[in-house]
Amino acid sequence: MILAAAFVLVNFEDNALGAASDDSGNCGDAVTYVFTGSTDALVISGSGAMKDYEHEGNAPWYNYMEDITSVTIESGVTTIGSNAFLGCTSLTSVTIPSSVMTIGDYAFSYCTSLASVAIPSSVTSIGEGAFSSCTSLASVTIPSSVMTIGDYAFSYCTSLTEFLVSSGNPNFSSGDGVLYDKDKTTLIAYPVGKTESSFEIPSSVTTIGGFAFGGCTSLASVAIPSSVTTIGEGAFSDCTSLASVAIGDGVTTIGNNAFSYCTSLASVAIPSSVTSIGGFAFYECTSLASVAIPSSVTTIGDYAFSYCTSLASVAIGDGVTTIGDYAFDSITFKDENGNTIAVTANNLKGKEFIGTGASTDLELKTGKMIVITFYTQGGIPDGYVQHVDDSSKTLLSFPQPTMEGYSLSGWFTDSEGGEEVTDQTVFNYDSTIFAHWTPEQYTVTGNITKGSIDVTSATYHEALEIEITANAGHSLPESVTMTMGGASFTNFTYSDGTVSI
Repeated sequence: MILAAAFVLVNFEDNALGAASDDSGNCGDAVTYVFTGSTDALVISGSGAMKDYEHEGNAPWYNYMEDITSVTIESGVTTIGSNAFLGCTSLTSVTIPSSVMTIGDYAFSYCTSLASVAIPSSVTSIGEGAFSSCTSLASVTIPSSVMTIGDYAFSYCTSLTEFLVSSGNPNFSSGDGVLYDKDKTTLIAYPVGKTESSFEIPSSVTTIGGFAFGGCTSLASVAIPSSVTTIGEGAFSDCTSLASVAIGDGVTTIGNNAFSYCTSLASVAIPSSVTSIGGFAFYECTSLASVAIPSSVTTIGDYAFSYCTSLASVAIGDGVTTIGDYAFDSITFKDENGNTIAVTANNLKGKEFIGTGASTDLELKTGKMIVITFYTQGGIPDGYVQHVDDSSKTLLSFPQPTMEGYSLSGWFTDSEGGEEVTDQTVFNYDSTIFAHWTPEQYTVTGNITKGSIDVTSATYHEALEIEITANAGHSLPESVTMTMGGASFTNFTYSDGTVSI
């Protein structure tokens, strides 16, 4: 369940006590409906807009909404009303005519049996939550006519594996099945039925939309690049397999419910660019063991870390001015004498608390916190901040950033050279340490039908030339196909028997 007020919570009851009777009536100024009980078919006809309904209980077919298996909207209807078919859990077929221009808010929300829907090229607006929680919906095609898509329009569609967008659409696009705005600066929706365990958000993205990944149970890790400034409301809510998230150092706002109910999330590095952590942001992240809130953060919202029952270490930067109600509910902070500390910004800022052995008690660490900043030198993400262990003055864990074409060699005291930092390195003062990288080696092969090419290795980002030899009686091939690391690639030239990479 989602705690965000913007998302509809539905409590369906068994409304039908047997086969539904035939019914008819008005559902707009010039729009009528006819329900046929023997076929469980609902037909909407007339001209103009359907009526908007405040919630699922207002639609005239509410008493038999769970019986409806098909909805046919006839030509002439221009708007599908808000909440019109919300909760029609047996609905498997919808016909939308080319006269429809607007699909209202939550119009088909919780139609859990709806596996496909054809959105005609007349539609210009898809409302907030229009198809949310349509858990059987497998694919969605956005036509070129669509100008606006409301928040959460396709959230929690747990069978959805791809979004397709007409190439002529001036406002939206898709890549690898993911829905973006046209310039790919906003990631609107990730198809949460995809089975991949990891995803790297493109560097063009600046905003992750509301509930963009909500309910994706397959993702175990996500890399958020430094281009991203805003993580929207509920962006990763209910991603129950998400164990690690790398937040780029461009993020300034972590929205309400952003990571709520991510029950596998064991660690999160909040970069020093973040200024605000929203309400319920990490609510009930029951595996989260530690959190370090940098000094850049001024606001921690209500219930932000509530019911994070595994927290054994909490460090709060000295920039915090507001800590919301129940922000750390289920955790008791104590001073060095064992007295309970009230959860206020003045009481907690600039302090670090660690587990005392009791599951909900965290005790104040005495002495100055030693802050270690990790600089990844091109890796994703950057801006990690951690505190050393109070007793040993060593780091208990190290972040694992990524960089395309390179593997992480380790952490060092200088950007070039320096001493390697390990879990045995002692820190007596605030420090910055640097990631060192090793270019990856790839096996390069060629597909030559009338000649030969030596298998060779290549170093990422380094030039390479390969000579091709023709078989006896054959001329050099006109073209070749190159493979690096097991995947075909095109960034090479071929001329006079030489491949240049």
